[in-house]
Amino acid sequence: MALFTFVMVVYLLNSQINPTAKITWLIVIMLLPVFGVLLYLYTQSDFGHRALKHRCHQVMAGTKGQIPQPEGVLGRLEQENRGVAALAQYMQRSGCHPVYGDTCVTYFPLGECMFEEMLSQLEEAEHFIPASNEPSSRACADIWRMPRGSNTPPLGAERTS
Repeated sequence: MALFTFVMVVYLLNSQINPTAKITWLIVIMLLPVFGVLLYLYTQSDFGHRALKHRCHQVMAGTKGQIPQPEGVLGRLEQENRGVAALAQYMQRSGCHPVYGDTCVTYFPLGECMFEEMLSQLEEAEHFIPASNEPSSRACADIWRMPRGSNTPPLGAERTS
């Protein structure tokens, strides 16, 4: 047992891990030799992480060409801001996240501001929502307008106010 602990200590001292982690592992292995070594081997082997990483690489390789980068967008971005263009190129290479042009994004500092805008857009788009067997768009919009803490009626129920 002492020889086994000594071999593990020498192995840890010569390993290329962080010195703080090295000291921690040395203490654990000296106090609980068998359990410490098993725990060290388990954490360093990283079985689940390796399998997940391998699967993610497979999925990314299989889907990399599915979302093409629109022509000319990166060139225009390069002219506007080289730093942002470099970041966009990195994102395209590493995760297949293309950059699109001629889009509009609104930043909302608070969720309440976002809901106000969502309500106004719901009211504008009301006649575009299909009226199949779903509850009416007016009932859905009314639910969004209900004050906090009020009892929410079922979606199909008529609201009296």
